[in-house]
Amino acid sequence: MDLKNRSGALVAHVLSDHIELRGAGQAAVFAILRQLEGRKTWQGSDTLRMINTRHNLDTLRQLPGLKVLEPTAPVAAPQEKSNYKSLTDLHPHQKAPAEQLRRLRYAGLFMEQGTGKTKLCLDRAGELWSDNKITGLLVVSKKGVHRQWVESEAPKHLGITFKGYVWPIPKLERRTEELEILSINYEACITPKGKKALAAFTGRHKDRLLIVCDESQSIKNKRSKRWAALKAIAPNASHRIIATGTPIAKDLTDEWSQLHWLDESIVGIRFITTFRSEYCVMGGYENRQVIAHKNIARFKELTAPFVCRVTKDEIGILPKQYSRWHFDLTEAQRDALRAMKEELEVELASGHTVSAANVAAKLNKMMQISSGFIHDEAAGVHHIVGLDENPRVQAMLEWLDANDAQEKFIVWVNFRAEARVAAEALAGKGISFVEYHGGVKERDKKEALRNFLSPEGASVFVANPASAGTGLNLQGLCNRALYFTNSFSFIDREQSEDRIHRIGTKGTVIYTDLIANGGLDAYVLKNLRQKKGLSTLVLDGSIKEALGEII
Repeated sequence: MDLKNRSGALVAHVLSDHIELRGAGQAAVFAILRQLEGRKTWQGSDTLRMINTRHNLDTLRQLPGLKVLEPTAPVAAPQEKSNYKSLTDLHPHQKAPAEQLRRLRYAGLFMEQGTGKTKLCLDRAGELWSDNKITGLLVVSKKGVHRQWVESEAPKHLGITFKGYVWPIPKLERRTEELEILSINYEACITPKGKKALAAFTGRHKDRLLIVCDESQSIKNKRSKRWAALKAIAPNASHRIIATGTPIAKDLTDEWSQLHWLDESIVGIRFITTFRSEYCVMGGYENRQVIAHKNIARFKELTAPFVCRVTKDEIGILPKQYSRWHFDLTEAQRDALRAMKEELEVELASGHTVSAANVAAKLNKMMQISSGFIHDEAAGVHHIVGLDENPRVQAMLEWLDANDAQEKFIVWVNFRAEARVAAEALAGKGISFVEYHGGVKERDKKEALRNFLSPEGASVFVANPASAGTGLNLQGLCNRALYFTNSFSFIDREQSEDRIHRIGTKGTVIYTDLIANGGLDAYVLKNLRQKKGLSTLVLDGSIKEALGEII
């Protein structure tokens, strides 16, 4: 490219990181100087140097007679169909976003909660790995949610083998041929250890890496430490995805910040001051507040090729979706479970007939232990761990925090003591709730239901399936249910699920089960899926399998 300008004409030479404008001494150039963003330096009297952004190039194109010299863009290779096969099928509303992801290296999934962002991201990772495009997947998400990507969602959707790491991790193991996944929370990304882990993992998979920023509204502030930490590792990724149902919290700068992290060239503006000048109407104290937006059509035109938007209202009722939220028990809980396991194993090995009632009593106590207490008919409820240390309670709070605060939720409990600790924890966090179970008087149940059904009413409905599992219609109001624990009753489970999945439901209804690692939750859930009751477990001998879950 000849950088000399012997004729005195206006020539913009577009280089990798900057633009050089030759013939810049003309009056027309001075008229647009203030519209150019970033630092501008004169190279002699006739050449102006500035950062290379789309905004600056578009501004220069206003100059009459301007000649632009740009590098020749590489021709994209035709998209080949991947041989990857997911473990789960796409819903109709997910097919267009899936195709869009295949066309793009950098993409935004602005899809409301429950429309299937996680599956789309994991399927894209599976396709890229199968096509030998990536070797690693980095997922950044909210605390608690980050665990579920590796422990629950990847095993459910990914049709390939993978090695998963969940933050915090001691160190990365030796590389294998499998897809490597590291899932970390946003808070950890700004810590020294977190930054070190990110650098190690992204360096290990440099240029063969997909980064997914889940709930990317967490990087809506370009000036935040989170944004900066993740921007520092972004160049190591060959592919990037941002995923959120709420890209805009306050104003359009929220969405711009996330898109800027994804790829600056999408909007083509590097600085927030320039973006506000182009797309925001300023007002308020010292003219520093965004009070309205402008040029919205242009913003949508620029971002549409890179962003897929899906709302729940568009898709109607969909099949039920299930997820699991894993957590670890305390050592005190594990010790108590092991002791009760050994006691029951001795009874089973004695050769004497063991009644279903006796087994049921012990299994119920094991479930209680994993919820942080033991109920004794004589002594009442004895708490093994305090509320703040109760891992099941903390898992519930993490799950609520990971969901949209504007939505309503049902928390299904098996024991009244669980309802009490759940209620106490919700109250402590200032989360509005009502209770609906056997410990609530009938007139108070009616008031609780009225409160929850009101759009401005309580956010959380704490209920027991035996009391609220039938006769209540909550569809259209609530799409999320959390099973704090389950009983062994398939009927209770099925009836409670149907409270929010019937005609009138919009979008995807998701049921999440809290699963204590090393406890009985996973086994109970498995038997509910097979419609097995406690008596069946005793008769067919599979109770020993249940005890094998306790480690």
